[in-house]
Amino acid sequence: MKILVTGGTGLIGRHLVMRLQTLSHHVTVLTRDAQSAQQALGPEIATMTTLAPLSHLNEFDAVINLAGEPIAERRWTDEQKTSCVRAAGTSPAS
Repeated sequence: MKILVTGGTGLIGRHLVMRLQTLSHHVTVLTRDAQSAQQALGPEIATMTTLAPLSHLNEFDAVINLAGEPIAERRWTDEQKTSCVRAAGTSPAS
């Protein structure tokens, strides 16, 4: 299978990507830093830094979204919430 993983360098994502590879799946990781992702996951991992070139995700058999904002390391502020909402392209809840 061809699988797109967001959050592939995170705590869970890293283990999932490695497992998917051992099961002979073709894994692509959507990441903000392709070089760092390949250092963490290995050079054989395909990476993308944006979905913009794709008009659809039909080339993938599965999409696994593990991307998120780490909140354990710092206080969850209104500014941080607003930043996440902007990044997601949604409107903040009232």
